[in-house]
Amino acid sequence: MFNMSSKLSPMFLESLIKTWSFLELIQLDLVQQLKFGWPASLELRAFFAQECGPGEDDIVLGVKFTGGQNRKRHKELEHIFDLFRYLWEPSVRQNLRVHTLMDNIEHLLRTNERARSLTSPWVVSVLSKLSVVSECLRQLEFFQPWAKEVASSVKKRQTELLIEHSITFAQWRPILQTDFSDTTLVALGKPGSQFRYPVKKRRSQANVQMLRSAETALDTFWAAADARFLECAGTTPHDLIRHILTERSLQRTPPWQEPAKDLQSISPEQPAEYIYIPFSYTLHEPAVQITGAFDRLAVFVRPKIKTHGLARTDSGHEDERMPEGVSDEQPTFTVDKRAHKVFRNLFYSPLSKDHPGDVPWQDFLHAMVAVGFAAEKLQGSAWQFTPVKLDVQQPIQFHEPHPAHKLPFTWACRNGRRLARTYGWEGHMFQLAE
Repeated sequence: MFNMSSKLSPMFLESLIKTWSFLELIQLDLVQQLKFGWPASLELRAFFAQECGPGEDDIVLGVKFTGGQNRKRHKELEHIFDLFRYLWEPSVRQNLRVHTLMDNIEHLLRTNERARSLTSPWVVSVLSKLSVVSECLRQLEFFQPWAKEVASSVKKRQTELLIEHSITFAQWRPILQTDFSDTTLVALGKPGSQFRYPVKKRRSQANVQMLRSAETALDTFWAAADARFLECAGTTPHDLIRHILTERSLQRTPPWQEPAKDLQSISPEQPAEYIYIPFSYTLHEPAVQITGAFDRLAVFVRPKIKTHGLARTDSGHEDERMPEGVSDEQPTFTVDKRAHKVFRNLFYSPLSKDHPGDVPWQDFLHAMVAVGFAAEKLQGSAWQFTPVKLDVQQPIQFHEPHPAHKLPFTWACRNGRRLARTYGWEGHMFQLAE
């Protein structure tokens, strides 16, 4: 706990100043992307027209809202157009605050089907990023009374921080300017049967072969992409962000093996054995390779170390698979049918006889609350789950799917892997109440 009358350490204060400045610059960049990209999307071009300057050069000064051919018919959409216009005007944006505007935009897109239909996937992705950045800034503003000192320092050192920001991101310029024309990437990445990935189906020899072939095709594509980055930029995107990511391995499907006769006795929740190999191992050191999907919002937290002894299996023997240095007796959760179905999808095993499927978001909320979390909706689509009846303290955040209200199976599995990394959970820990 901080003493409200104490001063922050110089190192911590400097970190807050740089973080605050970074968030403001990223927020401004995202707003500029929306300013030019939102009216240019195919769904909205009919409602806008270019503003050109006087003279014969026809210099484009900006865009203006025309309302389409029938303004009365689209009058209900003027509200969202006004919200975006407020977002683009610095004075209005500063008075109303970005997080307030994002709340209103999010509410309108959630409740107005017409407005939602005019929002392209690209716009949704930028809005999601802007929502997160604005919420981070809002949370920093709550860090009183030091937030005032931080904001004042950012304003005084604006030029210095802008130069530092530009130097930091200058290393990305060669990456962004890498030219992939006249390469084999088009042929390697062309959608087709080579990328068919029947992960939702039960394991069979044919399905396993398709999974392995798709993984090989994907590895070949990214190996060629990394080679091109090295040729043109001298580095790869993974190398540039290696210092801020935690070490991970990429899951790979093992070769097919005929199931043993006693395999049917294995619990369907028991996770299958997978093998892990480093990604692009020909270009990087396997010991420090950073692989897998990069989720900017995912914060890795090491599991809480306890001293209750090793987890035991049903036979009473100590589980030898427990990671070294972690001694934690994992609980068993008895849940109702609705929550049990959710966790069977989150920790789905290919050995299970059940067919996986999408998970309704309300069912996911119900399942998390059932095992001892308090669910709180944050800015945008983010939800925070705070342990209230568990022997852990670290909260975790997940994002509600938009515009659909169901977690796709692949998302559900991703959430399950995050729960496993954060809390050490496995599928067999969730049992159906009798």
